[in-house]
Amino acid sequence: MSGVIGIPDKEPWLVAGWAFRLILERTTTQLSDPADAREVEQAIALHGLHFKFLPQGQGLRLARALFKVAADLRPELLASADSRDQSLAGYLVTLQSQLDDAYDLSGSG
Repeated sequence: MSGVIGIPDKEPWLVAGWAFRLILERTTTQLSDPADAREVEQAIALHGLHFKFLPQGQGLRLARALFKVAADLRPELLASADSRDQSLAGYLVTLQSQLDDAYDLSGSG
């Protein structure tokens, strides 16, 4: 199973299910709004988070949280000997770039 994050006007960001869960579970720890946490929990269950269906404020909050998680997680993955972790670290660069392009997050990481 895989998971996808859909960011408006960007190619879908598709990763293995374990990677999707890892990223989104860590994202929930960054959220203070219960509605945001519910959205992420639902995304985990449905294997997809699609920003175009979110209210603008919620999308921005989730984008910021995902951007931070990606930035924090990359060094951990790069230090791993597991080639899957190394690969995911590269995919996180793409996710950060897509989120930054859509939500102007430079300086949020």
